[in-house]
Amino acid sequence: EQEKKGKQKLCEICSKEFSLIRLRHNCKRCKRVVCSDCVKARLRVITFDLKGDHKVCTCCEQEHSYQMNFRSFHHTAWATLSG
Repeated sequence: EQEKKGKQKLCEICSKEFSLIRLRHNCKRCKRVVCSDCVKARLRVITFDLKGDHKVCTCCEQEHSYQMNFRSFHHTAWATLSG
């Protein structure tokens, strides 16, 4: 309902209110509206573009880290998992 009336007022991760100090950002991976505290990481986002790293939220950073750790621990490529 907040989105229909205008700009979102709270961070979708920590629920803190946006202000002049706590700025509003969009995660380039999941499109959440998050505060500057919750968008610290920068990752290459394939669905966005391949020109550089982009701001991503802490949830996407954790998910990416988990995927990379799983892949390196099991020494598998994603293509072999589906085969």
